[in-house]
Amino acid sequence: MNNDLIMRLLRAVPLFKDFSADELGKFLAACRQMQMPENYTVLKQDRDGSEMYAVMSGSLQVSCHPATPYGKPLELAVLKPGDVFGELALVDYGPRSASVITKEASRLICFDRDQVPSLPTTLQVKLYHNVALLLAKRLRDNNDKLSVLLSHQKPKPEVVEVPKVVPNTEFVGCKPRDVSKRPG
Repeated sequence: MNNDLIMRLLRAVPLFKDFSADELGKFLAACRQMQMPENYTVLKQDRDGSEMYAVMSGSLQVSCHPATPYGKPLELAVLKPGDVFGELALVDYGPRSASVITKEASRLICFDRDQVPSLPTTLQVKLYHNVALLLAKRLRDNNDKLSVLLSHQKPKPEVVEVPKVVPNTEFVGCKPRDVSKRPG
């Protein structure tokens, strides 16, 4: 892929929407291009990582564990050209929150957080601002999904403990009533 095509594709990525052509060029110069085969694990959940990726072509599956009862990972999303993943690595040094595997041969642009200092300060600010907006959108979307999931669950019945009744126990202060005699 030539740089002109990549520049046009990156312009379509919401994360880079406010970048000028010059800023996009500087950002691209700090990236590396990657061609991944089908079924390639780009990110592995719980592993360390420092890269963010933009999908230029192909599709990728995002999934996480704990596994479903059938032993398969839970699919969270399918990524397509224009999507970005791994952006949490730019914000913190925590482990990956999900795994990402190519569903078909895919071309990616990779940006490592170690390259941030090489970017002009104004570009760093734009990048982090857009990452914050992306994370906020994903948090809101996930809150909506969680709300729907939880609203479909049946409430757990309240457990009430019933005292044990021991047969042949006299109740203090209670006299048995003769029910055979009815008034009237």
